[in-house]
Amino acid sequence: GEVDEQCACSVGETQACFGGAPALAGVGACGLGSQACEPSGEFGVFGACGGWTGPSEEVCDGVDNDCDGTADEGCECAFGETRGCYTGPPGTEGVGRCAPGSQVCSDGWGPCEGSVLPDVETCDGTDDDCDGLVDEGCECTPGTTRACYETPSGMPAEGTPGVGLCREGVRSCSELPGGGSAWGACGGANIASPEVCRNSMDEDCDGLIDEGCGTPTVDCTVADVLFLVDTTGSMSGEIAQIQARLRDTIIPGLAAEIADVRFSVASFDDFAVGGYGSAGDVPFRLVQSITPDVATTQAAVNTLRASGGADAPESQVEALYQVATGAGLGGFVPPRPSCGTAVGYPCFRPGATPIILLFTDADFHNGPGGVYSYGGISPTPHTYSQAVSALNAIGAKVLGLMSGTPARDDLTAIARDTGALASDGSPIVFDIGSDGSSLGPDVVRAVQTLCR
Repeated sequence: GEVDEQCACSVGETQACFGGAPALAGVGACGLGSQACEPSGEFGVFGACGGWTGPSEEVCDGVDNDCDGTADEGCECAFGETRGCYTGPPGTEGVGRCAPGSQVCSDGWGPCEGSVLPDVETCDGTDDDCDGLVDEGCECTPGTTRACYETPSGMPAEGTPGVGLCREGVRSCSELPGGGSAWGACGGANIASPEVCRNSMDEDCDGLIDEGCGTPTVDCTVADVLFLVDTTGSMSGEIAQIQARLRDTIIPGLAAEIADVRFSVASFDDFAVGGYGSAGDVPFRLVQSITPDVATTQAAVNTLRASGGADAPESQVEALYQVATGAGLGGFVPPRPSCGTAVGYPCFRPGATPIILLFTDADFHNGPGGVYSYGGISPTPHTYSQAVSALNAIGAKVLGLMSGTPARDDLTAIARDTGALASDGSPIVFDIGSDGSSLGPDVVRAVQTLCR
């Protein structure tokens, strides 16, 4: 226990010291002390080392008490660790109101706290004794029902019925095999669940929609929405769905999301040369330029008809280039007449975000990486990179509405390359079903995903 005691020093000087084995100093609980220089003769000498802490027997407290470099060796659990526990009769945990508690490790596992154990049935609409029956022995008339709101295990549920998606269920009274009657389990209740982003629903039933979902990646306060539709022969079901759902689902949903929204309609088939398309096919056709009028938009959509096409890939890339530039292409697509300061073939308004809803079931000709490239067409159709550059120059976002698996990769690429991304960074592509059966709500969800 002696450290530099009786060594010469200047009176008033102090130094750190340790009274145990030097190798243990500063290890685990073994802490340094201090000693002061005391008057003694001409120079003074260091006195005894005080305040140091030596090793002790190991206890399970998260500290290396014996200073061997390891804490809590030999203990059944780590200090501060928690685990679930239940002290009720076997078979009752998670039944009715019975629920597990927790134990905390502190020199071994502590007592089980917070568990809910079986109790006497009190006719309160819950399974108090945790036997799977509610209010058995209580008076109820078989066949009668009453409202309920609880988890499948019979515990009170979070959320408020009638707020958001939360709804009460129904409990029915039934006769028991041995006589008497009892209320059964709560069925049909829709209880609170974690909030899901970008779906305009209040799943956690707190009165807020999509809270905590981050900020939108695109300003959709003012936006012009183009319906760009593949009108080749395999698209008849999808076109019928657009026509049927435009006024009752799609436009109301978009108007609810975008404060100042206008609409345009265009279509594409393919080049009617070289086996790429059929007679009468065109790589791009503007049906209706930007308009705020719903009836005009519906009338434009109603003119769409599925026909033609030849090989499976279509002219999506050329159509997108024409949408962005209005430049035209030889005798295949006439250039757009002037529309003042507006941009693109549909005449997107200055200051409005162009949102292009691309409906297709096929791969792209001249697609990403040059796949399915054209040959023997003059003038030469535009490339994928040219289309992307033109779209990005006007700030257009291309959202994929896919009705066939072949379209997935190319739609994903164009959404990614034009910044049509969800808040988690994933490209926005929705599968609308092989015949467009989910098209209406999916169009709205796609735009919500972009704008929220």
